[in-house]
Amino acid sequence: MASYVQITREELEDWLRAEAPQAIRSEDHTGVYIIPVSSNVAVYLSTSIGSEDKAVAKGRGACHMKLVSRITDRTLNRKGLQQTRYNRTSGWRKNWMEGMARMVAVYTEHREFYERLALETQEQYAARNIAEIDRMGSSPFLLSLKEQLQKGRWLTTKQEAALAKGKPREVRSGIKLREQDLEVLRKLWVQARDANDEWTKKFVGNVGQRGKAGEPLSRLQLEKLNDKLTEYRIDYRI
Repeated sequence: MASYVQITREELEDWLRAEAPQAIRSEDHTGVYIIPVSSNVAVYLSTSIGSEDKAVAKGRGACHMKLVSRITDRTLNRKGLQQTRYNRTSGWRKNWMEGMARMVAVYTEHREFYERLALETQEQYAARNIAEIDRMGSSPFLLSLKEQLQKGRWLTTKQEAALAKGKPREVRSGIKLREQDLEVLRKLWVQARDANDEWTKKFVGNVGQRGKAGEPLSRLQLEKLNDKLTEYRIDYRI
């Protein structure tokens, strides 16, 4: 069983100086550090180091990491980062370093995708999401999200997930893939396989099978395919 340990601010910052000397301590939040990976994107590392330079009680302490925009402070695509919590156990130095390396690797692999998200203004973000909300209806929940966006705020990760879940599965049907589309999907599948991206590989494989069988695809499926083409830097739109 892993054992929880106390970590002082000095120990934490000694580790950061050795592993991530570019780290910047947040002026607004105790125990938070920003580790730049580009001029626009950074790893946001939040620890349980308190104002008295001690970690919180056993079982409650952890390190959380995510990619954020250095321009807008927005969390970038948290779902694609897999593990984001690392416990405060005796092997924390190794585990946290592996977590940080994983964040940097995800950014590096999809650099263009994250850079684009990092530069998106709140106005652009709001316009994109409000257009989607307007197509979905006018429930109290959707209207509350729309009002939040109109007031200049970002949606939380949970709100984005709920919005995505509420999107209609079939907005428009009858779209069939052409042979050149299938060729591009084969290329996308290979890149997803090489990146160990199981979700994308399975999704592209299933859609490709439907396309080869002459079955129509939904608008939602096509939107997801085009998003993946952008993510994998394939200059093509279906």
